[in-house]
Amino acid sequence: MSIRKKLVAIGSTVAMAAGFTLAAMPAAHAAAIIHNVDNNSVTCNEAIGKVKFAVPLVLGGTTPNQVSISIKSTDCTDNTAGVYDATTNPSGNAIKGMSSKGVLNSTNNDCLGLQGLSAGTTGTITVKWTTVSGAPKLNVTSSGFTVNQTWAGAFNDGGQTSASVNSDGWGASYGFFAVGGAGSGRVKGATEQNTLNPSISGAFRGPSGNGSNTKFEGATRQSVGSAAAACFSGGVKGIEFSIGGLTTN
Repeated sequence: MSIRKKLVAIGSTVAMAAGFTLAAMPAAHAAAIIHNVDNNSVTCNEAIGKVKFAVPLVLGGTTPNQVSISIKSTDCTDNTAGVYDATTNPSGNAIKGMSSKGVLNSTNNDCLGLQGLSAGTTGTITVKWTTVSGAPKLNVTSSGFTVNQTWAGAFNDGGQTSASVNSDGWGASYGFFAVGGAGSGRVKGATEQNTLNPSISGAFRGPSGNGSNTKFEGATRQSVGSAAAACFSGGVKGIEFSIGGLTTN
């Protein structure tokens, strides 16, 4: 074999070996997307949960109280980034839901705290966020929702206190609670009062940067009449939220 043919054969062998080596090497993967949600706004609907009072509420109660709260939702949307879609919106955010727990401190255990603006209910609720499998991860997966005041009233009861055009034939009033600059569920003939601004740390602080424009609104499963009866017979030990929503901003 001539020297030239030998060099060609050697070169072919080297090239083939290099090809096998490259084929054996794993392909480089693109870095996983980490979605920054520090200043995003999120809305969660279908919020349900429970409220438990360490000391049952009674009429005229003066004992300092602790209020344990747990709320969850499986219907959350990132208002800033939009809904995640691998093709049309790969930088969107597919929030699976949220779950929250915390303890609020109250200055008393008076049943009258179930209506009107609270005299002093404060504390922080921890909110944990989850995303759909395969969607971009969050840079922060929890928030601290600090409550500085609450408002309570009643709503939608067959036209008795809510606007009749929006009423259902329930024939009873149901409790309504709000935190922040609430804007719906107002009692007919009265103005729902905004509470002192809440605040948010961690994820979803909204454009404000601190969640000061955040609002929560929730309705109770128990009717106002049921709660009032409990106030006079053993006290209100807890309340269940049957519907509500949270929007951070």
